[in-house]
Amino acid sequence: MEAAHSQLIDPQKLIRLNGSSFGQKMPMGVLAFLLAQLETAEQPSRHELVHGLARELCPDGKPSVVLLGKPELIDEESGSLLAQLAAMHKIKLIVICDEIHDLPQDLLSLFRTGQMEHVSISRMSTLETRAFLESELQGPISAFAASTLQYLADSNRGLILKLARIWIANGQLSQESGTWILRDLDLGNGPAVQTMFNSMTSGLEGSERILLYALAMGGAVSRDMVHRAEQTKAMDQLIAKDHVKVVPQADHRVMIAVPLLRLMLRQNIDPEMERRSNEVVAHLHKDPETAVALSAMSLLSDLGQNSTLLDIAEEYSRSGYASGKWVVAPFARIRILKLHIGVLLQQGDVPVAVSLIRLAHENLLAAINDAWSQDRLLRAQQELDLLTQLVDSAQAEVNAGSEDCHIDDTPAQLEGWMTRGLHLRAMALQSTNCAARARQTDAQTVVDHIGNELRNRRLGMASYGGMCAEDLAEIEEQLLMTEMLCGKYSEALVRATELAAGKFAYPQLIARAESARGILFALQSDHERALKILEPCLSQARQQEETAGKIAMEAVVSHSLMVLGRRSEAAELLGQEQDDISTSSQVNFHSWVAEVFSAMSLALIGSPEQAIAKLMSFADKSRAGGYLTLEMGALACALRLGYADPDSRLGAVAANCQGATAEMYAELSEKHHGESADLFAVLRNLVASGHILMGAVSGNALVSSLTTKDQRKLAKLVGTVKRPAYLADNSRSDALASGKTGAPTWAGDLTKRESQIALLAISGKTNLEIARINGVSIRTVEGHLYQVYSKLQVRNRQELTALDRASRRAAGQL
Repeated sequence: MEAAHSQLIDPQKLIRLNGSSFGQKMPMGVLAFLLAQLETAEQPSRHELVHGLARELCPDGKPSVVLLGKPELIDEESGSLLAQLAAMHKIKLIVICDEIHDLPQDLLSLFRTGQMEHVSISRMSTLETRAFLESELQGPISAFAASTLQYLADSNRGLILKLARIWIANGQLSQESGTWILRDLDLGNGPAVQTMFNSMTSGLEGSERILLYALAMGGAVSRDMVHRAEQTKAMDQLIAKDHVKVVPQADHRVMIAVPLLRLMLRQNIDPEMERRSNEVVAHLHKDPETAVALSAMSLLSDLGQNSTLLDIAEEYSRSGYASGKWVVAPFARIRILKLHIGVLLQQGDVPVAVSLIRLAHENLLAAINDAWSQDRLLRAQQELDLLTQLVDSAQAEVNAGSEDCHIDDTPAQLEGWMTRGLHLRAMALQSTNCAARARQTDAQTVVDHIGNELRNRRLGMASYGGMCAEDLAEIEEQLLMTEMLCGKYSEALVRATELAAGKFAYPQLIARAESARGILFALQSDHERALKILEPCLSQARQQEETAGKIAMEAVVSHSLMVLGRRSEAAELLGQEQDDISTSSQVNFHSWVAEVFSAMSLALIGSPEQAIAKLMSFADKSRAGGYLTLEMGALACALRLGYADPDSRLGAVAANCQGATAEMYAELSEKHHGESADLFAVLRNLVASGHILMGAVSGNALVSSLTTKDQRKLAKLVGTVKRPAYLADNSRSDALASGKTGAPTWAGDLTKRESQIALLAISGKTNLEIARINGVSIRTVEGHLYQVYSKLQVRNRQELTALDRASRRAAGQL
């Protein structure tokens, strides 16, 4: 790109202009330097300015290229002059902006009249980043590792590669069973890190450096507060150097542009700089202590460093929620509390979360009673009410069947909520509770309502009704869980794919969405795709000490391995999985997935009675807790494994649940002992609605009871339903990867795993080396190579290598 520019543009005629808050206050501030070069009267007319600039910028009839950045921060007079010069063809104007509406009025008119072309340049998506990294690292990488690198480097490819290489050299990014995973996010202060840090911060003046450290320690702050703290000049200089950005959608908040720089600043601060930056933090934030705690915890949460986050949160909780402190920065305290509670629930420390919520409630109520202005505190109380509902849900899952199990699944009403955003979040949370218990129709109605409202309002990433990107991400994740509990697997897969593709730039959310994708593929009997997704997720989850999600992934992976013929690996994982399940006491979607796939694995190794007993035990526990949806799903799977259901328990439970899934399960309970044609009709409906696992052949007693003709018809339907376009395994990513790596034409005839093994064989790797790279047995490698030779009609590695060379030569790649 730079070479092309050097041929097209005379470097002396390329002029870079950047808008700034300082220049915006001055008439034609962005053009001040150019205007100083003109010989004009003391107060020149517009005509004189235009023609003077035209002579300066278009000598010999060759227009200069003017590259304009930060157009939202230039004054209207400057925008008008530049627009007129562009219309006169005296300059070639290139404007870089985030949104079209950021353009000054006259520049916007150029765009609307077709005189300025709009070229949209998007950043790499998470899928593209992952494909790029897998190409560079020559192996799969976990979704969390890839999204963390993208997040820290702000999608900058060069920075992503630098950081990845540093982490590989330090052992922080390493391979586990053939997958690259992140083990530790501490950057340290090694030579490579220090060199990168010096490069990113070189050329900074003292005031700029102090403000940069203040933003790193205290977090984002409104632009007005920067002005009040008399840091405008330093801010403008940092914006011009692309170290800092202003986000209009977030109340014009000023923040460090690249999270990696923020992390490095926090880890490279000396006592004197900390003292000076803290002085600035005290001027930027009304409650500096809370700002510093929130800034640190937000970054740690994004990066999954939960133990360090808990240390800060516990220290803050000793005095941070005192009644006298809630009046100042109440919403920042709520965000700190949300981060603290989130980690506690993730680790299963529900009693600690309950105690923390109770303490915050008591002190906030006392603050409300003492405050002269209560609006902000009352809204904070409603935020706390939402958080309490989340904790109550987790407590109910743990106490399922006990007298303490209680949860309110009454639909949230519009009255009483101070903002529409709070109401939508309450509805999303309650939809999940409704779906888990018996009210799937009500839950799905809420999902559709929220989805329509978000689309109609075109929220995107903008703030609306008190919501920010974090609130929208929270809603989307709740809706995903609701769809999964309602049995809307196809719809859930679409949502999970969007979240895993980076709809919200939160690495932990992306990782959870990716694992949900893998589980959903397994529920649709696509075990090869599920395994491909979940093996990297499981390796990463073990490193991060995940609990409920890890247990579900272990169960799905062991079952998929067994179905695909890798029984020795499956047996080893199954033993570990049984120990994890036995220590889990929660009743929720993930524990249901763990029990269902664990039971199916036990049935495949010849223990159907034990498998059915496991499912019935889970069904009993679900019923005791009021989770009828999960009871119904466990009973349906028991029927699949051969349970006779003499008392028609599935039918009775399904009759008490709402929705199409319950109706189909009720019909299954009625007809599973009947005629083949009747059972086939029920299974056909289940498969067509996305419950493909109920019609899959492997270990399915229901399918075995059908006639041979009905079995063939059902198998054909299963194959058809499994191949919709949107179910493609990251099809955009695969297409991108094949385009970048120049995948040979013969690879299109193979599965992804077969193609990978074939390429390793062509590169000269032995079967043992290939097995170690992929974390499989030598026999598995031999089996894949046999399939490769058969499909490509070659006899050995030599002929495979010759075929590859001929293919690449024909494509012009050799």
